[in-house]
Amino acid sequence: MKIKALILSVFVICGCSHVKPTQNNSTILSLADSVSTTVKKNPELVILSKLRVFDDKQLSRLINNVFLNNNDLIKASLRLKEAEILYEQEKLALLPDLSSQIDLSETRGVKRRDLQSRTFSSGININYEIDLWGKLSDVNDQRQWEMIATAYDYQASMLTIAATAAKYYWEISLINSQLENYYKRKQIISATKCLVMSEFKAGVKSELDVLTVNETMSDIQSSIYSLEKQKELSKNALVVLLNRKDLNNVFFESKLAEYKPIEINNDSDISSLLFRPDVQSAAATLKSQSYNTYSVWKEMLPTFSLNFILNSSSSLLSEVLNNPLNTVRSEIAFPFISWFKKNKKIEISRIKKEQYEIDFVNIVNKSINELRDFNSEINAISKNIESINDKLKNQKHEMAINRSMYEAGCISLKSYLATQEKYYITKNEFLQSVCDYYYANLKFILAQGLNEE
Repeated sequence: MKIKALILSVFVICGCSHVKPTQNNSTILSLADSVSTTVKKNPELVILSKLRVFDDKQLSRLINNVFLNNNDLIKASLRLKEAEILYEQEKLALLPDLSSQIDLSETRGVKRRDLQSRTFSSGININYEIDLWGKLSDVNDQRQWEMIATAYDYQASMLTIAATAAKYYWEISLINSQLENYYKRKQIISATKCLVMSEFKAGVKSELDVLTVNETMSDIQSSIYSLEKQKELSKNALVVLLNRKDLNNVFFESKLAEYKPIEINNDSDISSLLFRPDVQSAAATLKSQSYNTYSVWKEMLPTFSLNFILNSSSSLLSEVLNNPLNTVRSEIAFPFISWFKKNKKIEISRIKKEQYEIDFVNIVNKSINELRDFNSEINAISKNIESINDKLKNQKHEMAINRSMYEAGCISLKSYLATQEKYYITKNEFLQSVCDYYYANLKFILAQGLNEE
């Protein structure tokens, strides 16, 4: 008995040696233990509440419609349902297996076809493996964490798709606002062209002025065509996200909202990463593999199962029902006999766990860098907006002076139009910076995960 206990202890110790935790990055890996088994319900409501800082009802409505219609999200929700069913199925493995059968057999002569014998039989079989080492429980926990990881993957997909939809929405709004500036300038140039043509016919203006104004008009029209092409590409991408449903033209004709600073929580400490679905998914996947590793080496340990059989067999149906036989059987299996084969499986499981540890550390480091980068991007764009705003004020004043000088004949039409063009280019540059500012803020907000502020 002592020898058997010693052998069993050796195998347990060998199994444990395969699942010792990695020492590197222990601080980051400890975060995986804090991941919650309770996944937020209705994550779309949390995301929509975060969008309120932009005070844009059309944006919120668009994101909500994308959540309802997007095919990638529908597919992700189906994967989640599949994982939930697999988990429920695995829970049944903890219960006894129950099977039953009823048989009827007859023996007849080949030539005369007369009945030689008839046998009725029935049986009920109940088999139950006693989970001595917690192997079945570990497999159940593994499935649970797989389901949790899939749920967090679904939330991560929602964040990604929300950011993508907002990006296209702001691109379209930016283009509409830039087109508005080009159309305004086109009207100014058209009026200038009429004046130049009449003065040219009167001999006041030269042919060079006519060529200059025509060239300027062509450049504006070319820029309009280019922007309309970009708008069509963004529009088509947004249509795909909406799965070609709820194609409201209001989304495609919106203008970029007037610039206003966004007040957000800049707290980007490492604990906030636990609200990110991608980090939570990686942590849940790591915990799932940990339970898989435990269950694999526990397959080396002896198993004990009970089998209860109730059966009966007779040529008379009444005897089958009245005189059943009861059999109780116990079984002990020793899987560690196939040590060399099982050991490879344990080693593979351990290597997979180490790979998932590396994946988790990489995702955490990536998340930290994202928060810092997005925060720096917001600060840089804010300073750029202030600089461009000052430039616009100066250029507007310069344009007014040059107009007076042109009307007084002190400068050429080309010089005046160049000043005007510079002003409108800067104006569109300002709109681009505002669009980048809104998108950078959105990326930072969503990078903080589904924490409710």
